Amino acid sequence: MDYGSGGPPPPGMMKDRHGPPPPHHPRDGRGYGPEGYGGEGFVPPPPMHHPPMPTQNQGGPPQQGAVMMVYGLDPQTANADRLFNLCCLYGNVVRIKFLKTKEGTAMVQMGDGLSVERCVQNLNNVTVGDYTLTLAFSKQAYLSEVMNPYPLPDKSPSFKDYVGNKNNRFLTPASIHKNRIQPPSKVLHFFNTPPDVSDEQLLQVFKDYGVTPPHTISKFPLKSER
Repeated sequence: MDYGSGGPPPPGMMKDRHGPPPPHHPRDGRGYGPEGYGGEGFVPPPPMHHPPMPTQNQGGPPQQGAVMMVYGLDPQTANADRLFNLCCLYGNVVRIKFLKTKEGTAMVQMGDGLSVERCVQNLNNVTVGDYTLTLAFSKQAYLSEVMNPYPLPDKSPSFKDYVGNKNNRFLTPASIHKNRIQPPSKVLHFFNTPPDVSDEQLLQVFKDYGVTPPHTISKFPLKSER
């Protein structure tokens, strides 16, 4: 959805607002919490639907309920691209904005409300590093473009637009069909590596990015070897 170049925002649309972070919830619960925290409080998601996921259009007017709040991010290491990598598993990411006045808090505009619903259901109360994420629907309809975003601790911009980004995973019916909607797990599925890549080369990728290497690596045989 190109809201940056598609003209001015709808009349009467309010500027970005957010409320205080929601109260603490037990780790074993996935509730959405009470409503009415400032302008951004928790809002119960719409009922879950299970028909085939439609292709998410990245053009046209903002979708109702397509913005969510993300609390509990690591203030020192979180950035837009890392948050994109989490959210793009559940829908197309349109824009991400970190809030300067609320450390460890960001707003994410997805392709539609159903994508936000999937993010909340699969990422709420998930631990990332030493922090536990809390996700909630925002009452804001869309994220306005930020012309001069402030830098995050890693010097990356606090606002980023992902319209047209090829790493979005819900762009075509074929790509949607390959997606597997599930919460994060300890098993990482990788693909499109060179046929002759070695386990040592794969392990080095984790080491280069300061990530604990996996205990085991299992590669499927090539189609020609089956």
